[in-house]
Formats: sequence, C-alpha cells, structure tokens
Amino acid sequence: MVAAELAVAMPAVVVVLALALSGLGLGLDQIRCTDAVGVAARAAARGDSDGQVVATARARAPSGTVISVSHGVDSATVTADGPAPVIGLGVLPGCRVSATAAREGGS
Repeated sequence: MVAAELAVAMPAVVVVLALALSGLGLGLDQIRCTDAVGVAARAAARGDSDGQVVATARARAPSGTVISVSHGVDSATVTADGPAPVIGLGVLPGCRVSATAAREGGS
C-alpha cells in the first residue's frame, strides 16, 4: 500500500521541484539583467561608446539578451530584454527577463 502512495506522490514532488528551480533561475537571470543595465548605463553616462556599453552589458547579462542604448539630451538609457533560460523540464516556457536603467550625463 505504501508503494502505491509513493508512486502517486513522486510525480507531484518532481513537478513542484521543477517549478521551484525554474522560478529560482528566472529570478537570478532577472537580477543579472538588472545588474547589467545598471553597469552599462553608468558606462554610457561616462561617455563610453555604444559598442563598449553593449559589450559591458553583454558580459553581465544572461546569454541571448538583446541590449539597446539610447541617448537623450543629457542622459543615457540602456535596455536589456531576452528569453530566460529554461531549467529542468521547461515548466516556465516563454518567460522573459528585461530591465532598463537611465543615467544623467550621457553624450
């Protein structure tokens, strides 16, 4: 009788674990994305070229993230958007991470 109950409970445990790991991975990728645009926006405000700003952001952002830089009158804005890598069974497909940071002093 215990074996049958265990056989029914194990798939539920696996699904919950996969959801938890996918959510954790998504959260970590969002933090990496936010950090990447913050550092890149500071580089843009210092006057670094757009190529250097994008390279700085790509070094910190999750793979596959699209980085864009825009300049205002006296500001620089860096945006990152990309798919979140799927962990485990792929229980969170279609999730994306994105972040935007702006700093004054851009060229």
